[in-house]
Amino acid sequence: MSRLVWTTCLVLVTLVLPAQEINRSYLTVMVLPYTSKDEDVLAKFENDVAYRTAIAEINNALLHKGYSNTRDLRENQELIERVRAATEKGTQRDQLKKLIEEVPADIVIEAELIWTDPPGRPQDREVQILLKAKDKHTSSLYASSARIRSSPRAYRDLSEAAETALVRDGKKEFDDFLTLMEQSLKRGRQLPFRFDLAIASPVDYQYYIEGKMIKDWIKQALQQNALNGFYRIIGESSSFLQGFSQEPIIDKNGYYVQPCATICNGVIRTLREKKLDMTSNLVGQQALFKLKGILK
Repeated sequence: MSRLVWTTCLVLVTLVLPAQEINRSYLTVMVLPYTSKDEDVLAKFENDVAYRTAIAEINNALLHKGYSNTRDLRENQELIERVRAATEKGTQRDQLKKLIEEVPADIVIEAELIWTDPPGRPQDREVQILLKAKDKHTSSLYASSARIRSSPRAYRDLSEAAETALVRDGKKEFDDFLTLMEQSLKRGRQLPFRFDLAIASPVDYQYYIEGKMIKDWIKQALQQNALNGFYRIIGESSSFLQGFSQEPIIDKNGYYVQPCATICNGVIRTLREKKLDMTSNLVGQQALFKLKGILK
């Protein structure tokens, strides 16, 4: 029995759709090849006709699902050459990572295609497809599929089997994956945060402003700016607060929200109304705030 494993990355570009009704027709889909350790990911895409044929079938299946704005990496030849030059002495993994970073995308769907072709038994050919949807910026997992598979048949090739798996035999599992991904996008992402004191801060978080401690104003600001008002404090003192909140992935106009954009900007804006000098930045996946003092 021969076993051929294909892995791809489907990259979904900025979501331009209503926050309550995710319209898949506004999602731009790009397919990137994942290859073995020693293969050139860009050469694989450019030169492997069988691979491009399989990807075309995946795109056809996505079109049937309403993803009408699919793109071909060959439309971005300048990007390909720039990435190749930047990673000339690196590994294939470096190229793939750099390519994903350069593509103007926000949500990445990794798709693994496992092709089974038993010698002498073409009627037993089948493909299994595994999908994972991740946030490009935070690597948060939004959805993972059950095995999407084609029934054993005498398929001409992997392309025909993949199309059959996505649009017929594995239609329910494919639909379930897309539904789970969209539900996750609507629920938003969890954002850890920590508030510390700047070294020269003349006040701490138990200092009173307008009849309330600063830490209470922070909690109010978090509630006002978090998605559905959800946040949790898991540790606090006069010198720090730590916890997590929920923030949207898609804004009310349907655009992708960068990590920390809603919480960080909203909290800073609210606290400055109370004359508090606060800074924020995103370190890894955590929002870090520093209280510098009172604004004059």
